Amino acid sequence: MADETRLRPEAVELLLTAISGKGDCEGVIALTKTSYGTSLSFGLEHKTLATDRDSARYQFAIGQLTGLGLLEPKTESVWHVTADGRAKADELQAFGQQSTEWGG
Repeated sequence: MADETRLRPEAVELLLTAISGKGDCEGVIALTKTSYGTSLSFGLEHKTLATDRDSARYQFAIGQLTGLGLLEPKTESVWHVTADGRAKADELQAFGQQSTEWGG
């Protein structure tokens, strides 16, 4: 099914923003549970996901990217963009975000 291979908007956001980071933040996504919700850091961006719904959307996106080999887990709460993830991000930037189907 084509819908199963389409990157979710949150996945596209995570991938493109993660690779735009600088230094130690470049290509890194981290999730941390806090008393205010879930803290999400990716690239130079930071979001507090205050609701379970927001947290679930981004956790699903991380799972989708990981399942496609675009991210690899480094710890239980930190992921790095893979070479395939960087290639997909380059494709998304070159052809626009309509190119969200993963072809392998």
